[in-house]
Amino acid sequence: MKTYIDFETRSSRDIKKCGGYRYAADPSTEIIAIAIAQGDGPVKIIRKGDVPAFARSLTVRPETRLVAHGVQFEFAVWQFIMHLRHGAPSLIDPKFWDCTMARAAMCGFPQSLDALGNTLNLAVKKDLEGRAALMKICKPIGRDWLGDPVFNEDPALYEKMYAYNGIDVEATRLADKVLPEILAVDRPIFEKDLIINMRGMRADTKMARAAAQLAEKLEAKLDADLNRMTGGAVSAASRVGEMKRFCVANGVTLPTKMSKDTDEVSETLDKAAVNDLLAAASTPQIVKDVLAVRAQAGKTSTAKYTAMIEVADPVDERLRGQYQYWGAGPGRWAGRGVQPQNLTKSQSAAFPDGIKAPQQAAIIADIMDGDVEKFYSKYGVRALSALSGVIRGAIVPADGKFFAQADLNAIEVRCLFWEAGESSALALYAQGKSPYVDMANYIYKRNDLTKTGNPTEYDLGKRTILGAGYGMGVDRFVESVYEETAKLGRPMLLPLDLGERAIKAYREKYRTVVNLWYSAEAAAIAAVRTPGTIHATAKGQVHYKMSDDRRFLLCRLPSGRLIFYYKPTVVKTDSPVGPKDALQYYGIAKNGIMRPESTWGGKLVENFTQGIARDVLGNGMIEAERDGMFDIVLHSHDELLCEVEEDDTPGDSGSRPYAVKELERRMSIVPSWAPGLPLAAEGYSATRYRK
Repeated sequence: MKTYIDFETRSSRDIKKCGGYRYAADPSTEIIAIAIAQGDGPVKIIRKGDVPAFARSLTVRPETRLVAHGVQFEFAVWQFIMHLRHGAPSLIDPKFWDCTMARAAMCGFPQSLDALGNTLNLAVKKDLEGRAALMKICKPIGRDWLGDPVFNEDPALYEKMYAYNGIDVEATRLADKVLPEILAVDRPIFEKDLIINMRGMRADTKMARAAAQLAEKLEAKLDADLNRMTGGAVSAASRVGEMKRFCVANGVTLPTKMSKDTDEVSETLDKAAVNDLLAAASTPQIVKDVLAVRAQAGKTSTAKYTAMIEVADPVDERLRGQYQYWGAGPGRWAGRGVQPQNLTKSQSAAFPDGIKAPQQAAIIADIMDGDVEKFYSKYGVRALSALSGVIRGAIVPADGKFFAQADLNAIEVRCLFWEAGESSALALYAQGKSPYVDMANYIYKRNDLTKTGNPTEYDLGKRTILGAGYGMGVDRFVESVYEETAKLGRPMLLPLDLGERAIKAYREKYRTVVNLWYSAEAAAIAAVRTPGTIHATAKGQVHYKMSDDRRFLLCRLPSGRLIFYYKPTVVKTDSPVGPKDALQYYGIAKNGIMRPESTWGGKLVENFTQGIARDVLGNGMIEAERDGMFDIVLHSHDELLCEVEEDDTPGDSGSRPYAVKELERRMSIVPSWAPGLPLAAEGYSATRYRK
């Protein structure tokens, strides 16, 4: 039988800054109410003073399944407060838990309980008065003589809050009844996610503090430099209006940008605009100098050091709860807290070749030295880029352990070619050869181009392979090449005819991929038009059908996992060749309301290709942790970072060379559902994370 649960808590900690795990572990955090219901039984409210006795009285049966909305929070509160503080049984085993928020995300629904209730027309009304009472109880009204927070203990407010707590559990129970269950084939990944989030990754908080302090001093120094070089016209990098006026006064025409909210066009100095002006030969040098400071001082990545300090557990320095299961449509994870999936890479315009291990160590040593003048004299306007470029180095293994890391090579491209049955490209991967070189030779009608001998041509071949697989048009391709190269300080503005040649070459060479776009769209449309029938694409490896209740178009991946499209319909739309059928479904708009959006073959292929790549990584996660040799602490779309027990015995499982090769091997194990998919992984060992 399912048990539905919701905790109400308060703390001197700000959960928005420190995250659910750090919040739950803090001694000041307390449970002020528990709403709980078993099956279809009545909702029971455990009042604040009764929580300890209730926790001690609990017994847990093996078949218990606790359902919460946003299970990470309830999971953390249970472990740190209910179990460790009040003596309830441990529920660290993820088999005991289920999450309606994860299941809502799986369906493409809004993830907040209120918005989900509106989408599904759940028979639960918002309790605004109860919400307001909760906020009054949780917000300190003062401090005592020790400096501890003093809270409002008005009994009337508590009564309103208890009612509000019960409504949340009712809403969770109603959502549970109408949402599909977490798919059986993916339940092991859901459970692995809870384990990895509870395990967390260790932060070097001393380095993070030193870096945060240095960043603050550097920003002040950059502002002083701006003031000096502009004669006081620009007082700080944050004064965008002053900077715009300075640029115009020096003969620069600023780029314009349309607001997504108001459709108004205005001058901008956003990141893309700054890159454009820095790359333009017509931009005066004084303006480039000013914009170079703007590019440095505008970096938000250094703020992650402060986030690490907020999130890290003071006992073991670990960052917990940094991932959200099914955070994106195809089932990929989303980052939370420090956002480990989008930590700044070392490669940038300031460091176009990246920051290798020796340079990472040197920059970190300079950070720990803390001398701002020395740091600035060494790195100049690259100072903040140096700080952000080594942020991954603030992730370190536990004492007595080292990191084994590995990336899956070109996993998304490999999956795409495998789905399309593109035998020539698959053969190159199987032989250890480069499709990027092969593509470059095809574009330039050569047969002698190489990666090292022809870097510009190779780069275009690589960008074509990576960018053209989902139907990108010529204009967007040229634009994307410029955007990506500008980030590295090497802006490449492709002539339109060369961009057209690259796209044409891809579609000509990989006609199987182009056919896949049309096949996927036709299969999806046919499934919507004829409920009850199944339509295959991707050489029979991907299938579309309507759900039995006809709420969803289901895309079944080779692993057996599903991608959900809510309320699908087929509509007529204009195209260059006349009216054609197009697929629509309901997605989440920026305001959280679900609205119709259109899709097409290339986008459908992108969805299931990313989904398959995610399942390959998930398979690698299961294989990596199969016998306890590896503890995954961080992962991204194609990467695993694991802690391994240190042991210098040659050939032993704890030796670094063995561990890296073994992780590469396990990540490269081809799942039983993907015969013929050529996988390869490459990694390193270290005592600091890097990229």
